[in-house]
Amino acid sequence: MGANRSDVLSQLREHYATSIVEIFYKADKSINPVLAEMEASSAADGMGRKYITPIQYGTNSAAGADFTIAQNKALGSSIGSRAQYSRWETDPQEIHGFAVWERKALDAAMGKSSGEMFNVMTTEMDSAILNMRNLWAQHSTGDGWGAKGQIVSATSTYITVSKSYINRFQRGQDLSVCLGASGQLAQLKNSGETIAVTGVNPNSCRVYLASDCTSTANGRTAWATNDYIFFAADCQDRLSGSTTAQILPHGLKGWIAGPSVVDSVAWDGVTRNNQWQLAGHEFDCTGLEPEDAFIGAINNLFMFGTKANVLYCSPFDWTALTAGKDKSKIVQIAVGKYEMGFTGFSVNTLAGAVPVVPDAYIPQGEFNTGAFDDQKVKPKLIYTGDLVNIDNRDGLDFRASTTSASYIMRLYSFGNIVTPGPGKFLRGYALSLS
Repeated sequence: MGANRSDVLSQLREHYATSIVEIFYKADKSINPVLAEMEASSAADGMGRKYITPIQYGTNSAAGADFTIAQNKALGSSIGSRAQYSRWETDPQEIHGFAVWERKALDAAMGKSSGEMFNVMTTEMDSAILNMRNLWAQHSTGDGWGAKGQIVSATSTYITVSKSYINRFQRGQDLSVCLGASGQLAQLKNSGETIAVTGVNPNSCRVYLASDCTSTANGRTAWATNDYIFFAADCQDRLSGSTTAQILPHGLKGWIAGPSVVDSVAWDGVTRNNQWQLAGHEFDCTGLEPEDAFIGAINNLFMFGTKANVLYCSPFDWTALTAGKDKSKIVQIAVGKYEMGFTGFSVNTLAGAVPVVPDAYIPQGEFNTGAFDDQKVKPKLIYTGDLVNIDNRDGLDFRASTTSASYIMRLYSFGNIVTPGPGKFLRGYALSLS
């Protein structure tokens, strides 16, 4: 007897309702440590509302040897009289995905058992979920604007990017470029034209394109060195001309911007100018070797009352750190709720022996460290509904394609990344290898 469609759909819903978070984190071993570190949790907010995260920053500075002065300060209303309170107001962001089955594949499965049909369905859905997970992984270390790197050089057949960014690209993606990292309307080249990726060479860091991006025919502007590259699906929404908010999840680079950040528009409802408690710390690594930079950054954070438990860096900087070092310092570290295992290299600091762990999506020359083991302040992935939702509010779990003999299931993540206490974290920059 063939598979019953209603039974299979019921099995699918039950399977994903109970397993979606584990599939997201544990279905394969390719998850990056920064995303694995971020505990995923469902929030009641989000549907038409912002995620609200209360924060306390600043401290009571009303202490001193003179009783009268200290008391007057404590009873006053100026900054430092008592702890300060505010809240992050974080907009949920959407990542869309699609599972697609050819009609003949579904017909063949329907003629067999429910188990066969279930396997056909889940194989494609799991693949779509992991593809969405990979985008979350890239965004987890980004700034919310979504740039996938800059053009190093451009020719008629390909563009070259830095080796830190080549792992973002794959065949079939559609790309657009902008003059600025925020992809705003005024910076889009050629009205947000898209050019497809036809191939990627990881060794030469070349991204091959379907058409000549350097052409100036018909008044178009050539793609050029230092242009910022975006996936078209991330960039097109900015045709509205918005200059005030990111449309992608807020990663570590956005939360840990450093106290020198000047917010022309408040970050998630809070102005952070010159306040390290709200913007995190930054550390200039100019002229420092990786080990010296990592130790210096962790020690700097220690001076402000935070013991870092891990440092995440680029694989290239991690390799430079470990080259010629005592391999006995290589340690295994388990991160996050699911205790995913990663390899680190221990460095001795004021905070003790701190493991340095490579993350594939952190660019060379940058790193992040801090109290990632502190549940109150660590970055969290918050979402509404399920971590990945099936878009079936209209009762249609999957739809017939209008352009081919296939069926489509719409999937989406609706959430964002929130860091309650950026002041417990540090971002290093300008690390260069000698």
